[in-house]
Amino acid sequence: MKEGDNLVAMMTWKTERRGRPATLVKLVASETSGNTKTVVDGLLGKLCENLSRVAPAIVELEIPVGHAKTREVVLSLGFRPDDEHRISRTVFHKIAYGKVITNKLWPEFRADLIALAKIKLPDQPPKYESPIQIIEYRDAEDKRKQVSLAELEALLSPLILLLPDRDGVIVPIRRTYADELLGTSDQFSLLGEHSASIYSSRVYYCKPNKTIQPNSVIIFYEFSAGNGRSSAVAIANATQVRELTSAQIAVETNRFGVVRYSELKSIGKSARKLTLMCSSIVKFNDIVPYSKLCKLGCNNGARFVTATRISHNELLKVVSAGGLNGANR
Repeated sequence: MKEGDNLVAMMTWKTERRGRPATLVKLVASETSGNTKTVVDGLLGKLCENLSRVAPAIVELEIPVGHAKTREVVLSLGFRPDDEHRISRTVFHKIAYGKVITNKLWPEFRADLIALAKIKLPDQPPKYESPIQIIEYRDAEDKRKQVSLAELEALLSPLILLLPDRDGVIVPIRRTYADELLGTSDQFSLLGEHSASIYSSRVYYCKPNKTIQPNSVIIFYEFSAGNGRSSAVAIANATQVRELTSAQIAVETNRFGVVRYSELKSIGKSARKLTLMCSSIVKFNDIVPYSKLCKLGCNNGARFVTATRISHNELLKVVSAGGLNGANR
């Protein structure tokens, strides 16, 4: 990937099928470019997304010694060192799972992790408490270990765990922004300079409200304005939620978001905006129209013009209507 005439990053990969199939990746990125982290995030995020479309994928990544910027992004995407005690730590592994997991799909999810990494999760999915709740598991040596829910989703991203009692929030989005932010356009397009859909994490802006909390499961509803489809089109995990001024989010606007700085004033009357860093974005196989959402009991009368909280059961119904229900994208 180039920045003008300068090469910022180069990545190669191949699938090795001896034993457990794994994709072997080599990545070299400039440590001097100001866009290094953004480019590395985009390359690895899109790779994991594409590899996991058909089935869960094992990724083995090698980076050069001393590349601190690259390593920082690699760790944030759930890659872990081949050996925790190695000083160089240039080889990393990751499982890209690529699914939305419901209670019904938990046995399959658990069996996959045993087959892929000999990791044993509980027989039954724990009830949702918070993103920092601890989930116990046994590793390949049958040692008892713990991991937080948020970290587990990051390690296996793209992945959303719809644990029992975990509810969701439906948020509105204009079609032009949905096409660029979520990649939900019906037609293929060469995305413009403001497209954020190449990145593993993307920023959604809305007016401040208390409905959306960190690690909320988000359903994006494309409303009718601007030739919108009045339908739910995608699901994601809001890994970070912050209330910022327009000036504070200006730097992020042209990278992980698609709302131009001049357009921020159209989002509510407040000078402060709610920014959602969304990850594990999964497009619905079938869009869920407004009439269907109402039949599923999701509409509170506001027609989704603002963030609308829905129950766990309603969330499961929307996921099923969207053609996911735990299935591959």
